[in-house]
Amino acid sequence: MGTPKTRKRPELARHYRRWTRADVKILRDTWGTVTLATIAEKLGRSPLTVYYFATKAGLQRGCPQGFEYLTAAATRTGFDTGQLRVILASAGVKLRVAMALPKKRRHYHVVSPDLVDEAVAAWMKLEGLPD
Repeated sequence: MGTPKTRKRPELARHYRRWTRADVKILRDTWGTVTLATIAEKLGRSPLTVYYFATKAGLQRGCPQGFEYLTAAATRTGFDTGQLRVILASAGVKLRVAMALPKKRRHYHVVSPDLVDEAVAAWMKLEGLPD
């Protein structure tokens, strides 16, 4: 039957659904691998709801431990961010999405510093430049 709020406004029904174990499993499995909007769409919830539940569930937000932001990696290695993306793609390194507050329209990417260093070293050997 629903709550009084959802009976009056059926479009609010998704906001008052309880989180099932299956929902939590999907959230934990996809957290940090795809965008917040994608997770929200898969769960049929708003991105803000997913973000706050993830916070409540203790999932890490921002840059995970052992990773660095792509922009920081670019600065550290001396490459432009776009060029570093090309280098990482050529080495088969996949970027992860940092989970940030959904009101921001930008996605922040994180990557393992070790993988960045390996990809840059391989790129330098291909280019024939000194390390």
